[in-house]
This record gives sequence, C-alpha cells and structure tokens, in this order.
Amino acid sequence: MNSAEEGIDMRTALPCPYCGIQIIPIPTRKKKCPFCGKFVYDKRRPGQKMTSLVTEQQANNIEKEWESYNLERKYIEIFQTYGITEDIYQKRKAEWINNKGSEVLIRDFIWSILTDLVKLNANEYIRLKQLYYQMTIFLAEEGKETYEIRRQGERLELIELMKIGSKRVVILGPGDQSCDSCKQFNGKIFTIHEALEKMPIPNRDCTHDIGFCRCFYSYYD
Repeated sequence: MNSAEEGIDMRTALPCPYCGIQIIPIPTRKKKCPFCGKFVYDKRRPGQKMTSLVTEQQANNIEKEWESYNLERKYIEIFQTYGITEDIYQKRKAEWINNKGSEVLIRDFIWSILTDLVKLNANEYIRLKQLYYQMTIFLAEEGKETYEIRRQGERLELIELMKIGSKRVVILGPGDQSCDSCKQFNGKIFTIHEALEKMPIPNRDCTHDIGFCRCFYSYYD
C-alpha cells in the first residue's frame, strides 16, 4: 500500500487559491501567501483524504460542512436504535434533497426524522420519552426554544405515573446544579391531577446553562 492509499499526505507544495503559485512548505493551518500576500488555509473536507489550500470564505464553508457531517454521524448512530440503518437514512436523505432541493439544511432533515419517529412510537412510552428528550437536546444545541417539547415529555411522564397508580408526585431537580428559579420547585408535591392542570415543570424561567429545565417528576404515593 502506498502513502496516498494510507492517507499520508506526501506533497511538499500546494497552489495558492488566489494566485495559483505553489506554496512551499504547505502551511499547517493559516499562512500568508509569499507571492500575493493573501491569507490561505489548509483544510480537508469531509470524505476527502487530502487537504487543499483555500480562501477564508472557503475555510468557513468547510467548517460548516464538518458541523453538518458530525451532526449526521451523531444522529445516524441514534437513529439505528430505532431501526433506521445508515442505508435507510441515506436513501431518505436523497429523497428529501430531491424534493426540497440541494440547499436544504441537514438539521431540517434530521428534525423531520425525529418528528416521524414520535408518530411511529406514539404508543411506546420509553421510546417516546427518549425521543422527546433527544428533541429537547437538539433544539437546545440549536439555541431554539425547548419549552413545548419538554412540556410534552413531562405530560407523558405524568400520564404514565397515573397509569401505574400514582396519586401524588414530587418534583426533583439536579441538586446543587439547579438554577435559582428551579430550586423553588425542588421537593414540591402535587397530586397527579394538579400537576396535569398546572404543569409546573418544565420551568419556563429556568436559566440553567444546558439550555433547558432538568427538573422531573417522581412517584410519591
């Protein structure tokens, strides 16, 4: 096996993306071209073995490509637990892009699968609870509002607790990691019906750094 096949870059020079003159040695990150004086970046795109010298704008675009790639790898692994293999994922992705256009955001496609899985697992409490939590994390990472999704998850939790005979529930939080607003709820006891009517958690005023309220209901009696 030669060096190229092993993924080892043996090149000693690459062309400047601006002036086209070979730069020796290849910069490891960011460097001014010695010929035209413009900054060039040594970047590798997802799926490629070798790097190339690119402009600042191209470097920013490649960073976004890596963000999408890493997000996909994360969720492909998660989706496999729900029976969606990588082959199925890629087939659905191709159909999605064909219908929506090549400029569609991968995040929108991943969200569409999450919402489909919620419908498919409507009668599976454990899976549905996990999906709501995963959707909460997804929205929090996007810097979007998580309240309604968390609310659906906590309502589901109350209904399940009621099914197993719970008359009252206690609200628990992440201990010392609770924000000041959530500490007021820690240890509070509600009847199932009171909790379903008032829905005290998730706390809309939660200020936890994670991006969403982590308080939860627990069986009391």
